[in-house]
Amino acid sequence: MINDELAAYSDILVGKELFDDFPIRHISGTLSELKKKIQAGDSGIDPPYELLRKTVRKIYPTHLWIVGAYTSVGKSFFAVDLTIRLLHKYKPPSIAIFSTEMSENEYALRLLAHKTTFPVWAIRENKITFPAQIQVFEEAEKFLFTKKLFIFDSLYQYAEIEKACRTIKKKYGLDIVFIDFIQNLQGKGSIYERMSYLSPVLQKLAKELEITIIALSQISNEAVRENTGIIGYKGAGEIAAACDLGLWMERVEKQSNERIRIVVKKNRHGVLGEGTFKFTDSWTQMTEELND
Repeated sequence: MINDELAAYSDILVGKELFDDFPIRHISGTLSELKKKIQAGDSGIDPPYELLRKTVRKIYPTHLWIVGAYTSVGKSFFAVDLTIRLLHKYKPPSIAIFSTEMSENEYALRLLAHKTTFPVWAIRENKITFPAQIQVFEEAEKFLFTKKLFIFDSLYQYAEIEKACRTIKKKYGLDIVFIDFIQNLQGKGSIYERMSYLSPVLQKLAKELEITIIALSQISNEAVRENTGIIGYKGAGEIAAACDLGLWMERVEKQSNERIRIVVKKNRHGVLGEGTFKFTDSWTQMTEELND
């Protein structure tokens, strides 16, 4: 612990009376808190894909992820697939999904389709009629009912999303937040100004609430056309600069639309890598193709 003499010296050094509006933490306090977390086994959530295990290793709280892709490549599909797989864990995380594009019902349909492997259209059109199918569907509903899963489709302002996250964290606990997708969040100014503002505040929110924020992003045409290798999330370079993990999704060339490539283009805390995934079971799930 920092002794009284050093504490008094520190107060004089930084001018404590000028900094009463925010806490001043000595390194001893930081190390003490870190030690408690390590001893408590606070080591993040094991991801359900080998690609992420090899690169980011764990889904750690306080981190900001950005998942970029063109429209219709599979960003929302990735969010649904990751959500269901995480909810199957022995201690499933509490997850909030903020959709700025699809409705709450559409997200629920995709979650049910993933869990049952029944196509979305069959569920929507009430074609699940055989007793065995009905049993599978009811089990899927029960599975989702018992999880801490929250879906919002009418929040477009950052302040609204922040308030919802703080409320869920306080009442139920919160581990992972999906924002689908970040460019649709409303605010003053151009898309560049909005993205420049959102990147650091999302990072700040992840730290304050000790959650992982996974924001889905459109990518800029220039980044793909020029093929420079630079992470080109649409709107502002601050998006790539702020994130801890930058993922890139793209179609696998010269193959069917059933396969996509996910590339870890930025990893502030580990190595880079890539993996191939295939849409399976009537386009309800996403399976990682592992090399022998």
